Amino acid sequence: MRTLALSTLALVGAVALTGCSSDPGTFFSTSGIVPGMAGQAAIAGSASAAGANSAGAHSGGAASSGGSPDPGAGGAGEAGAPAAGAAAAGGPSAAGMGGVGGAAPIPEPSACDGKTVTPDALIANFENGVAGWSAYVGSDPFGVESTQPGAVETEHALRFQGGKANTSGFYDLLPCRDVSAFDGLQFWAKGKGGEKVRFLAVIPATDPKPDIGDCHEPVMKCSDHPGKPFTLSNEWKLYQAPWVTLAQFGWGSPATFKGVINAVLWINDGPVEKFDFQIDEVSFYKTASGG
Repeated sequence: MRTLALSTLALVGAVALTGCSSDPGTFFSTSGIVPGMAGQAAIAGSASAAGANSAGAHSGGAASSGGSPDPGAGGAGEAGAPAAGAAAAGGPSAAGMGGVGGAAPIPEPSACDGKTVTPDALIANFENGVAGWSAYVGSDPFGVESTQPGAVETEHALRFQGGKANTSGFYDLLPCRDVSAFDGLQFWAKGKGGEKVRFLAVIPATDPKPDIGDCHEPVMKCSDHPGKPFTLSNEWKLYQAPWVTLAQFGWGSPATFKGVINAVLWINDGPVEKFDFQIDEVSFYKTASGG
């Protein structure tokens, strides 16, 4: 199996979710998928989910072989699933990856204080299957599968395929992971060609999950996770999501990325009639390695 070249690996993370219109529609959160304001997902929208791994399953997401989260009660693990909201009519806005000009704000306490874990650079290569990863279509659990071959010289990859969906995605839960030493996240992916896919980084500031999230509803509008859109090729290609490029849509409360993530999520960036794409060799990176 080919191992991706990753130089000086350290720590950092982020998350985002499926597209919705200015109406929130369906929120996918660590506390579960809950009905929004009857909004319908739109191509420019956003959504979020968190995977079902050692930390638990995203609510509303479908567990893969790792288990089935409860769509409305908040995943089957201690972390649950990130929420996904709707994009405002004005489109994406900066995710608050740094402070606004002037004096630095006084740090606020975080639910992840004292709980952070330093992750390995490699998140998944799927050579041992897709256990721990979950998916959802609308408010229902869905599945991901292992497929062959993987990217370039690897043997296996994760495949996400299905029919008509307004909101859909898959995720991996990584509660309170301190990824501040990394520059971003990278992954290999392929589709039929032209698929609009968005990577979302679920961060404590946008996560409403009590034990690991700092977003408090209804005082705050949660689940507007920072993310980055991609258009997939029909051949395997390396894609990168530098932390500094991630942006919120702007409909939720502004959030600042502080080097900690709770989940990683990939969504179909808006309503689809049919979807089918694969990812492989998901990792944090320190020095850009292409793509």
